[in-house]
Amino acid sequence: MFRKLLTSALIVFSSVSLTWAQVGQGALKGKIVDKETGEPLPFVNVIVEMNGSLVTGAASDFDGKFSIKPLTPGTYDVKATFTGYQPTQISGVIVKADRITFQNINMGQTAIDIKEFEVIEYTVPLIDKDNTTSGETVTREDIDKLPGRSATAVAQTVGGVYSKDDGSGDLNIRGSRDDANYYYIDGVKVRGSTSLPKAAIEQVSVMTGGLPAQYGDVTGGVISITTRGASSQYFGGIDYLTSGYKLGDKTYGLDAFGYNLLEFSLAGPLLSKKDSTGKKLKPLLGFFVAGNLTSIVDDAPSAIGMWKVKDEKLAELNADPLRFAPVGTGTFLNHEFVRLNDLEKVKFRQNVTRNGFTLNGKVDVNTTQNTNLTFGGSMDFNVRHDDDYRSSSGVTNKYEYTLMNTQNNPEERRQTWRVYSRFTQRFGSANPGEGQKSASTIKNAYYSIQVDYSKFRFKEWDETHKDNFFNYGYIGKFTAYQAPFYIQGLDSITQQGGLIHQTFVDTLIGFEPGTANPEGAQFTQSYYELFGWEGYDANGNPIYNHDLAHSQSQQQNTFVGLFFEPYSNSQLHPVSFNTATAKQLDGAYDNTINIEQNGGMLNGSSPRNVFDMWRSPAFQHNVYDFRNNSQFRINATGSADIKDHAISVGFEYEQRVDKGYIVSPRGLWTLGRSYTNNHIINLDIDNPQIDS
Repeated sequence: MFRKLLTSALIVFSSVSLTWAQVGQGALKGKIVDKETGEPLPFVNVIVEMNGSLVTGAASDFDGKFSIKPLTPGTYDVKATFTGYQPTQISGVIVKADRITFQNINMGQTAIDIKEFEVIEYTVPLIDKDNTTSGETVTREDIDKLPGRSATAVAQTVGGVYSKDDGSGDLNIRGSRDDANYYYIDGVKVRGSTSLPKAAIEQVSVMTGGLPAQYGDVTGGVISITTRGASSQYFGGIDYLTSGYKLGDKTYGLDAFGYNLLEFSLAGPLLSKKDSTGKKLKPLLGFFVAGNLTSIVDDAPSAIGMWKVKDEKLAELNADPLRFAPVGTGTFLNHEFVRLNDLEKVKFRQNVTRNGFTLNGKVDVNTTQNTNLTFGGSMDFNVRHDDDYRSSSGVTNKYEYTLMNTQNNPEERRQTWRVYSRFTQRFGSANPGEGQKSASTIKNAYYSIQVDYSKFRFKEWDETHKDNFFNYGYIGKFTAYQAPFYIQGLDSITQQGGLIHQTFVDTLIGFEPGTANPEGAQFTQSYYELFGWEGYDANGNPIYNHDLAHSQSQQQNTFVGLFFEPYSNSQLHPVSFNTATAKQLDGAYDNTINIEQNGGMLNGSSPRNVFDMWRSPAFQHNVYDFRNNSQFRINATGSADIKDHAISVGFEYEQRVDKGYIVSPRGLWTLGRSYTNNHIINLDIDNPQIDS
């Protein structure tokens, strides 16, 4: 009775714990029989090898059955040896993630001791006995035949998986969005990029339904990627793909999009066990490494090409961006007078080049037949210029910059790296004696511990200004000349009547162009020159044509007051915004409001759009986005077979740290102007000063 209660408790405990069990491992089961009689063969030695390196082994029981687990998904050679029988090898046995591969072995008798193995090629079964999930596993043999080079491209070939044809690689499984899917690389839950060299991918398993409990609360699908392992023999390769080259402003080759990829792979032993004569017996330490370099001129080209302003015309517009408005007041953009002969059609988008590299590596340590130690990791670094501009609110706009502002395309930097270590130990079971059913109730016991760490970093910025926030939108140095402003009234403290000081008013805003943003600086310089600005004299006094500065005044408002004009011996003068005979303060650069309203730019300002459709060359990217995410995981699982039942227990600890911020750098200038002298914005009414 107690034994039954204990067994029931173990089953319940294992059911709960499976939610936290380690993912991505497979198993191999089978039965060994005599080829002629069909009788089961007990005590047969069975070993599994990958790329010539011993992984682990087992022995068949009294009924000829054997079970080997856990096994990393991949392709194995299964070897069986037994006295009096021909050694047999099943080559190319495919072990899939989270599934049991069944492979029986038929051995023929022999009267002599034969060392050579009878090699039999593995045949993929039409029906997978242990397939309790919907989905598919794509092996390396099939991956090599596919045109796609990424794991997500491989996953798209599985039924039930949909991907929008926009080059994003986002997968929709069972109607869910991409962020509802879980991605694993060698058992590491992915944060950031899933990019791997094609030569490094051993297997891609896609589960779209009926997910095992260890995957938790997945609402989409699971894509489990297994990378290749070490080899007992050295091998490697180099691939180079190209569709063309970009030289200057032109591309040459098969197309205009300049796709170039250089990929390599290398594997082999690092340390081998040797006999007394120095002959290598088996590798103790092996490695696999693969990487690629990519450079793409345009990774999302248009089928019909793009229009852009010719370079010589663009240079002309940058030098002379404004003209007087033919009617009314203010200025017009010269960009709005571009003609068709000023445009040219190009085959690829401008300044959207993407460069990057991907690296993957693995080191296998074969200490004993029952233990395995693996170290691995991958890295992906990508730099690109993008014409998908985002505002600080996250709104994305396409193609507004393609006509005349591609030089200000923002730069994106994405970096993902992950490392892991996994240790597995198996506990062998004693073989049953002659005539005995079993030597042990518990078999195939093992435990596995994996520790991994992942990091994802992202930056979006202006390539020139980077994190120099006050260079964004910097036009030049503005010098404000001010005078006190008075209104006739009654002082609230002294109750005396007179001219009450209210504030200071701008009477002139001088300008010196900066060098951080030449297009924007020239924009404002051109505006000032149109209205008579000549700069400063040797003593630093402003020089300008007063009549031109007020030639197109926007006379509005009805407020009347008095101010001291600093250039008229500090005499009080009337000021009006609607009387031509009084002193006017609405000239082209009397104050910042008039500068912007008439077409000029201040620090942090953005120019008017061309026909309200296209961005001006003076428009600058206004998003600085920084993200720094990390993940630390510890995953452990243990399992044992009790008769034909597998009991598994385990746990998973996961810690995520997400950091980031978004800045609208141009807005810092607006805030700066708003808060300048904010602490003295009000009058000191407690200490009035009276001048008679």
